[in-house]
Amino acid sequence: MMKTASKLVLALVATASCGLAAAQSDLSDQQRRERNREEAIAKWEQQRSNGATARRDDGSIGANKSVQENTRHAATKTRSFTHRQLQKMRRFGERQEARHPGPAQPARESNKTPPALGK
Repeated sequence: MMKTASKLVLALVATASCGLAAAQSDLSDQQRRERNREEAIAKWEQQRSNGATARRDDGSIGANKSVQENTRHAATKTRSFTHRQLQKMRRFGERQEARHPGPAQPARESNKTPPALGK
């Protein structure tokens, strides 16, 4: 009987301590979230008040660019980069062809029909 009672008391104490720890954890977590929320709102208000009137040296508004403008800017940079790379490849190919000319292309026979696909 004594062993059972001590096990029961130990189980109750362990359950109570876990419950207390969970309650303290929930309370501290809630307080942390409230602090983070207040800091985020204060930062947003500060950016909103500063960003609406602040302009860059080039005259564009930095924080107030639309998604469309950002997308267009990124697409333009990508097109420009791709075009430059293609031009480099073409110039490289032309230089290589000038240095090492390939065999002359054979003349195509006019009476020869092209092979059918799949045969």
